[in-house]
Amino acid sequence: MAELAEVQGRLLERAAAVVRPGGRLVYAVCTLTRAETWGVADRFEAGHGDFTPVPTPDPFHPEAAPAARHLWWPQDTGGNGMFVAVWQRAGRAAAAAEPAHPEAAADGAGDQRVAE
Repeated sequence: MAELAEVQGRLLERAAAVVRPGGRLVYAVCTLTRAETWGVADRFEAGHGDFTPVPTPDPFHPEAAPAARHLWWPQDTGGNGMFVAVWQRAGRAAAAAEPAHPEAAADGAGDQRVAE
């Protein structure tokens, strides 16, 4: 189990490396072992102060308060058990690209206009 948790941790590190500022990272595994769920998430958070946990609603228990981590048992889901953790990287998300010509947005030409 420790070996699988190590692999999960490396995968999470690789995914985190490509998350843009303001972007979200979701760690989802269909295992219920502490090592591969809470353990991996705890180690990730300890080494990544630039990621903040993001509370999300629980689709299996809508009355529950949103949480940044969910552990769902098979009897709750009607299927497999699963663990999900969600984080957001610090920083602002990139703004939508501005048109090359301000009048392009006004006249409806949009991306069809060629920059001069």
